[in-house]
Amino acid sequence: MAISTSIRSAPTASPVAKARPRMSATGKIERGNLRCLRLARNPLLPHMISSRNHFFARRRDRNFATGFTLIELLVVVVIVAVLAAALTLSIGSAGGARQLEHEAEKLQALLTHACEQAELGGREIGLSFAKDGYGFSRFEGDLWRPLKLGNEELRRRHWNGIIPSLQRNGTRISVLTDLPDKPQLVCFSSGEITPFELDLGFGELDVYYKLTGQPNGALKLAMVNGHVRP
Repeated sequence: MAISTSIRSAPTASPVAKARPRMSATGKIERGNLRCLRLARNPLLPHMISSRNHFFARRRDRNFATGFTLIELLVVVVIVAVLAAALTLSIGSAGGARQLEHEAEKLQALLTHACEQAELGGREIGLSFAKDGYGFSRFEGDLWRPLKLGNEELRRRHWNGIIPSLQRNGTRISVLTDLPDKPQLVCFSSGEITPFELDLGFGELDVYYKLTGQPNGALKLAMVNGHVRP
């Protein structure tokens, strides 16, 4: 009876392991080739390659996950634009409110000064309004003439963006582009003044200033909520 025997063969080495290392002229294995040979015979090499590929794949996915899409960037741009516009409007409104208050208080002070000058000088002084400002005049002979340049306080005044609305004795008075030949308001030498109500607004502000003149010469300035009707 024949008996067959089998001999377990050794595992076949990888092609890299079978490759002969490059020899130098002196018969020694070059340092770089020796390092590659050792790495090729390392049984953990496949696992190292797999781990390295997995690491870079996870890093790439994480970079994609933490980035911004085009829609998200557009949303951010729109929000920034809206905030910038709101800030601009807020700054513009604050500047307009300060300018309106300054012009209203200045007009009250100048009109008070004009009435005092009329009473002290014994000659009437008039106040005329236009859309771009106002001016003072004095009655000389039979005409109203603008005050001379020597009177610095009562010179022609201009304003920008102010909306005037004038009423005299309950009647609305039109404010035109140019100053009228005759003043709409008069400070008399007796200390009296033409009764009036002057509303001063600015742009789209929801407040305005009302300057009121009483027949006895008293002036009152107040801030009112609302809009001026030009």
